[in-house]
Amino acid sequence: MATIREQIAHEGFTDQEAAAIFRRAAELQSQTEQLDARLPRVVVDESAAAVGIPREFVEQAIQQLTAERTAQAVRRTARRRRGSAVAIVVAVCLALAAFLSHRAFNARLADVEAMQAQLDNVLQRRHDLIPNLMAIAKASAAQEKDLIASLGTLYQEIPWAQSLAQKQALEAQLSDTVTPLMALLRADSQA
Repeated sequence: MATIREQIAHEGFTDQEAAAIFRRAAELQSQTEQLDARLPRVVVDESAAAVGIPREFVEQAIQQLTAERTAQAVRRTARRRRGSAVAIVVAVCLALAAFLSHRAFNARLADVEAMQAQLDNVLQRRHDLIPNLMAIAKASAAQEKDLIASLGTLYQEIPWAQSLAQKQALEAQLSDTVTPLMALLRADSQA
């Protein structure tokens, strides 16, 4: 044992590594002893005969032990197969869930993109209407300006009218000018 320690120390192993080596060597020795501890069939038969157990019962016991070992092996194999089948089913379910989630995400993303395109379309149409609105407002302002100028001119001419016919003509023109101006003002106040 001292020579093995010297060899380990010479090869540069630490004390912890040496302890691990010794533990592993002890495990290997124990496994070898268990394999060597198996008795041959002849020894089992002779031992049973020495204690007075008939050979047929020994045969029965051997068959039962063999059947138990076989059953255990079959159960282990079945458990492994069930475990593999469960793992496969779980993997397939996860893959299916991932696929369906991905499809649902892509569908929602397409919906969002379609709504965004629709919003862009509506905003673009609205922006396209602004120049027309500005032109209408300018025309309306110009018309209002013309009506106000015309009204101012008529208002200044009324006191200078000499005859009743002139006054009636100016009042008719005044009425014709005030009516569209009032309509514009009402439209502006309602808007």
